[in-house]
Amino acid sequence: MKSSTLLQLSAALLISASIPETNADVRAPWTTSRIQGTPFPPAPFKIRPLSPTLKLNRPTSIEDIPGANRLIISEIGGKIHSIPKNAAATQADLVIDLTTITGSSATAFDTEFHPRFADNRFTSIP
Repeated sequence: MKSSTLLQLSAALLISASIPETNADVRAPWTTSRIQGTPFPPAPFKIRPLSPTLKLNRPTSIEDIPGANRLIISEIGGKIHSIPKNAAATQADLVIDLTTITGSSATAFDTEFHPRFADNRFTSIP
C-alpha cells in the first residue's frame, strides 16, 4: 500500500472518530407529513397452503424443475425437498440435506437450474 493511501485512510479514520454520534432518542418526531396510506395498492394475490397436509420447515423458495412434473423447495435449515405438482402431495421427498455436507448448520435460500438442465442436470444452490 502506498504511503499516500495509508495517510488518506488514517486521516479519514481520525475525521470520522471526531464526528459526534447522533442520538435517535432526542430527535424531534416528524409530524408535518401529509402522506397517508401506501404508494401502491395491495397485490391481488392470496397466500394459501401448497397442500393441506404437507408441512415444511421455514421454506425459502419454490422452483419448477424443468422437464419434470415436480417442484423443488429450499429451506432455511439446509434441506431441499421435491414434491409432485399437485395438491394431493402429502410428503416431501428429501433431495439433499446440506448439513450432512457442511457438518454444521446450513441455509438454502434458493435453488437455480442451469438453462440446459434437461441436458446436463446442473443445479446451483446460492
